[in-house]
Amino acid sequence: MWTSQQTLGYLCVIGQYVDRYWKLHAHMFIFVYVPPPHNANSLCEALLDCISKWNIQSKLFSITADNCSMNDSAITTLKRNLGRRHLIPMQGQHLHIRCGAHILNLMVQDGMQDLHDTISKVRESVKYVKGSPKRLHSFKDCIRTVGLIGTKKLTYDVPTRWNSTYIMLKDALFYKDAFQHLASVDPNYINLPSEDEWSYATTLCQFFKLFYNVTNIFSATRNVTANVVFEEIQKVRNHLHTHSVAGNDYIRSLAIKMQGKFDKYWKNDYNVLFAIAFVLDPKSKLGYLKYVLEKLNERDAMVQYEKVERSLHELYAEYKIVYATYDEENENANNTNVELEEERPSIFSRDAFFTYYMSSVSPQVPRTDLEAYLTDPIERPRPNENFCILNWWKENESKYRVLSKMARDILAIPISTVASESSFSTAGRIINDYRCSTTPETVEALVCTQSWIRDEDNSCEMSSRIAIMVDIEEDCNHGGHRDTGCKKYGIIANSCCYEPRVDFLEGLEQSTIVLPVSFQAYNWWSR
Repeated sequence: MWTSQQTLGYLCVIGQYVDRYWKLHAHMFIFVYVPPPHNANSLCEALLDCISKWNIQSKLFSITADNCSMNDSAITTLKRNLGRRHLIPMQGQHLHIRCGAHILNLMVQDGMQDLHDTISKVRESVKYVKGSPKRLHSFKDCIRTVGLIGTKKLTYDVPTRWNSTYIMLKDALFYKDAFQHLASVDPNYINLPSEDEWSYATTLCQFFKLFYNVTNIFSATRNVTANVVFEEIQKVRNHLHTHSVAGNDYIRSLAIKMQGKFDKYWKNDYNVLFAIAFVLDPKSKLGYLKYVLEKLNERDAMVQYEKVERSLHELYAEYKIVYATYDEENENANNTNVELEEERPSIFSRDAFFTYYMSSVSPQVPRTDLEAYLTDPIERPRPNENFCILNWWKENESKYRVLSKMARDILAIPISTVASESSFSTAGRIINDYRCSTTPETVEALVCTQSWIRDEDNSCEMSSRIAIMVDIEEDCNHGGHRDTGCKKYGIIANSCCYEPRVDFLEGLEQSTIVLPVSFQAYNWWSR
């Protein structure tokens, strides 16, 4: 939920899915005003309305949302609503996905609460230098004097964004010698950190570097699949465990404090779908999962492994019920040709012997494609090879017919809600002090249209997009009904905003969709 300057609450829903060509897509579904009261029931009602409007009741797979009690209650209500109609897998056991970027932010912010005094001198130094053009010019002279070469710019940090504090410290450390020279030539500069403070800032940057890198991975909105999450979570766990027994008292206390927040969200309560996605990476499979868990030296490592393995087979069994029958029917339909009677072979021929041999051998139970996948050798990409997991599944789709459909849905799970939050930033630029009377319908039209036009997955060039919009506008201006131009391009005109038809999303019929808040939908029950 986002509250505008008009004090109106808006909900953004973005769908993410992998299409039949194994391309990852993300499309905005709605950016809608939600009337008060803003509670779990009203949020659930808005989500159900979106699901019904886009006709994806049977395609919902997961919902990614921030960690707040209202979201938890709304998703629980939605789970009950869809679960009793058997529209979600495993009765919605793994429907709720917690935003990974938000958990990392809570974790680091919790640890940095006691560090403001330590880094205050670095912050004040940056503020002093950027406080006036004259000081900034003088600081540039100091940079040249000490022989530093670089294009880094000093940046302020934002209290609500810990990663901005990391960037501020890292950039300030790069110009450490310039700050020291500035203190010798400018008597008004009195906030120079001591050597111990510079040393501590260096240690903090080294400690937070991993969290910064993981946040960037989780916050990416393009070409990031769910198989990366499990390994990154384990990296964070190992990092915290290592530094919780370190010799540095400050870092040790920091790591112990952050460990408590990690245990709350990720120790045993992380969504098992991320571990399954890790197994569906042909470079990992169950063997690497077991190896990673054993290396962590956790007491319950085997319990976690068995839980993932059990959930993997249970989920596959549900997919097999849906898709195995469908594939068999298609295969039988393709094999209806009339066969002519062939000449019977001689009893001494090798063909007759092979028939005799096969009849005498006990029949082997055919393996499922899940068993075949798990027993096949793991992939080992060549050095510097840019391995793409979606391309691998595209090439092996015919080999693992049922499992590939499951992989398509799971790999498309959104890791974070960053995509929807960026839409709120867009809306914040639309609704400002000078445009505070804009109606909710107009806001939705502007935000959604901008998202669709900027969609990088759209195959047409910008000139073609502009031509489409001009064509629609001309149809409206020349007395034609606006539906004439809209339907020509697969767009439905509704009230004062345009909404894309479901079939406008290429490959949606056999793919996975996500909605950050985020939803993920798929065609798994459709026959």
